[in-house]
Amino acid sequence: MARSGGLVAFVLAACACAVAVDALGEPARGWGDTVTWRGFAEGLALAQQRNMPALVIFHRDWCSACKRTKAEIAKAKDFISLSENFVMINIQDENESEMAEYQPDGAYVPRILFFDVFSPKPATTEMKEKKEDDDDEKVEYEVDYRIMPVTNSQGNKQYAYFYSSSAQLVASMRTALEKFRTLHGAPNAAAAVAAGVPASANKEL
Repeated sequence: MARSGGLVAFVLAACACAVAVDALGEPARGWGDTVTWRGFAEGLALAQQRNMPALVIFHRDWCSACKRTKAEIAKAKDFISLSENFVMINIQDENESEMAEYQPDGAYVPRILFFDVFSPKPATTEMKEKKEDDDDEKVEYEVDYRIMPVTNSQGNKQYAYFYSSSAQLVASMRTALEKFRTLHGAPNAAAAVAAGVPASANKEL
């Protein structure tokens, strides 16, 4: 199983962080206009706030495989329904040399990874920064996360995070929810049950 972890620094506005993060959004870029998309840093912050896993898609605008995959996934009802249990993030055309830690088995695209985000910790002394902005005190934090050991069990093992169909991705989304529920409790439990996530938790993580 591929595992990875790291820290992402971001800024939270005291007393109003949930509103500030929730107001942000990212374009769908063809992955589903009815899904709420976030940027990477704000998405991980929101995942921690809401106790939810994050689903992250790495893709390129010139990639033919990305275009085929998004066309099939974006209209899938199960994918759209299950997306409500995740913070959904899509990242396009980032510098791969700066994204090495998000390449568990290679830099191919599209890659779809699931992130488990832990409680935020105040940043180190060197990173910590306080400032006044519109009367809100802003403090830089680090989000501790890891890539969940959830891969495409129905696909090519050499490209374990590549999904060619919505059925493959939906299966992994349900697996990720089971694993997340084992550690943290069910995110948006009613929606999870309605989407077909079994009540029994998978103890193997």
